Amino acid sequence: ALGQSPYLLHPTTVGVSPTNDSHVVDQYSYFPYMPGMAVFGLLNATSVAPEIGDARVLLALVALVTFFVALSLTRAPPERKIRATQFFVALPVGALPMVTGGDDLPVIALVLLSLVLLQRRQGLASGILAALACSLKFTAWPIALLALLVSDHEEDSTLARSYPLGLSFVIPVVLFGLYGNTQAFFENVIRFPLGLTQVRSPAASPLLGQFLVSAFPHLRRLITLLLAVLGLAIVLVALVLHRPRDAVGVARFAAFALCVATVLAPATRFGYLIYPTLLFVWSYVLTGYRQPHLDDRRAATG
Repeated sequence: ALGQSPYLLHPTTVGVSPTNDSHVVDQYSYFPYMPGMAVFGLLNATSVAPEIGDARVLLALVALVTFFVALSLTRAPPERKIRATQFFVALPVGALPMVTGGDDLPVIALVLLSLVLLQRRQGLASGILAALACSLKFTAWPIALLALLVSDHEEDSTLARSYPLGLSFVIPVVLFGLYGNTQAFFENVIRFPLGLTQVRSPAASPLLGQFLVSAFPHLRRLITLLLAVLGLAIVLVALVLHRPRDAVGVARFAAFALCVATVLAPATRFGYLIYPTLLFVWSYVLTGYRQPHLDDRRAATG
């Protein structure tokens, strides 16, 4: 409902079928998202027709508009742009979540636009777009934080200042979610996706993490902790060996890290592989194409 927190202290359901158009269908369910995701459901809390207020309509609209804006800002040749569009719109990796209520699509679209702006050395705008993605879902956070390494590495000190400034816009969003609902926030956003609540997440693809916690349910907490440590260790070692140096590197490394996270997560589904898939495709789009003014400046100083 309007004016109320989306985070319940004691949720009882995981939500219901998207074929149900009731305005109060998920009033007792978990909300495993950052506070910004609630914006997509505001129309449903009003008296508009279900066909208009359905959050899936706004999710798809924002995802498509953001993606095509990102695509228009790249210098990639047409064939690469067409290939990226196929993955985002036509092939199952994008089309399936698009028609079934894909809340991941606007997140990944905002990330892709942020990476384009980072490549164009528009640090503040890139940081703000990354902050918007982070305000929707935790899955955007690894990518946004990886981009901090790039802004710090680049020789232009303005990028090192402007990107973190833009990214800091996510802080008030997080504080808004925590304010007065700290326990409920952690229950919904942290514990539920990790499978540590009484009501289990419906995410249950037979990947390694899910297999282990299913085979040894009495060791769920210990296995979850060990998997988290293992995943973090793998990513940190890879980061030391292959630190990303530009937007392309961020896309590729983030794709790798999210593959590791998807395989090791105790509550996971194959659908989460949309992130590494589209990030790998996006690295292909961005590879070898920098802004003309940057190339000209380097040529002049070289």
